[in-house]
Amino acid sequence: MVEKSGQVRLESGLRWLEEWSDTAGQAEQNAVYQALFAIADGTVSYAYLTFADVHHPGEFFVLVRDDLVIKVVFHDLDAFGIGYIGTLRNAPGHDLGIDLAE
Repeated sequence: MVEKSGQVRLESGLRWLEEWSDTAGQAEQNAVYQALFAIADGTVSYAYLTFADVHHPGEFFVLVRDDLVIKVVFHDLDAFGIGYIGTLRNAPGHDLGIDLAE
């Protein structure tokens, strides 16, 4: 995972958030927003389980809850984007050898 210190801003990927939010429940939406704040303030690695995308440096997955993940893409030192929100098994680049319990 890419460690960042200080505040970073969400710069791209709001389309993923909007599309996913249309079908997500309120509890899932709240959990995703909490995770996004943790990414922005640099505490994500302390509060969530994270997995690097081994094929794309600077990209990682945040396990928000159960099988809900956010794929995060760092553009530069102070900006990140959302690359995906949804289940890990459907995520692009998810082939990390992780076996999720059913």
